[in-house]
Amino acid sequence: MRIQSLYGVTTGVGLAVVAPVLVPLVFGEKWLDAVLPLVFLALYAAARSLGAGANDVYKAIGRPGLSIWVSLVRLVILLPVLLYATQWGIVGVACAQFVVAVVFACGMQLVAARVIELRARELLRAVAPGLVCGAAVAVAGLGILAAPVLGGVTTLILVVPTAVAVVYAILRFGFKPLHDELVQLVRRR
Repeated sequence: MRIQSLYGVTTGVGLAVVAPVLVPLVFGEKWLDAVLPLVFLALYAAARSLGAGANDVYKAIGRPGLSIWVSLVRLVILLPVLLYATQWGIVGVACAQFVVAVVFACGMQLVAARVIELRARELLRAVAPGLVCGAAVAVAGLGILAAPVLGGVTTLILVVPTAVAVVYAILRFGFKPLHDELVQLVRRR
């Protein structure tokens, strides 16, 4: 869960941060209306990465029915929320997806933690690297985006390596065991 949330949150937040530069650069100015939905959908992906491991827990303990139950509850809630959100167009739908994903990520993890008798503190400890690194990517990326007009390519050239460097530093000095585990995974490949 630590690696999955680290990857999902930092990547999702990173895409959300660079969306205002990336969309016009790749697709042209006429696609600027796609920026805000992309921001919300990237944050949706980040939130989903926080809850995805719960399904694996349910299967591993021989209770795959919990996954089905949670999915049904999600559907019952998501469908009317999405229908209501359509009044704000694609931005409303993307935002609704994000909000529901955040609520369900928390809910799925709490159910999984309860089923395997895991304390909330341990659960938070598992997702903390992803949340801290995601917040750092947001701060670093938005700081660069706030700089005087740099141009799309220059901004991306600055944001991406800066975000990677910040995440590396946080892992190296703040979450050393996870850093070492990731280094070992990379070396094995």
